[in-house]
Amino acid sequence: MNPGDYLDIIEEGGTRFNAVPSYTYLRDGLPARVEVPATPGRYTLRYVEHVEGEDPRVLASQPLEVTEVTYALTAPDSAMGGSTV
Repeated sequence: MNPGDYLDIIEEGGTRFNAVPSYTYLRDGLPARVEVPATPGRYTLRYVEHVEGEDPRVLASQPLEVTEVTYALTAPDSAMGGSTV
């Protein structure tokens, strides 16, 4: 693991290494957390090795399907006035 290595999520079939909206540097801590794009579709999760002075290399990748956001609310059927729900 190099100081510049990172995880990113790129659109399926994409090959770029810069201007990727969803990424996280591994130096920031493990397990790593990367934000999933908000737009549903097919993406690729990649481990990118980035050594200073060299071109980035994809060391591992995995397909990722992003689905629509779902919402839910769980609350009691009743509550006493002035209480916290």
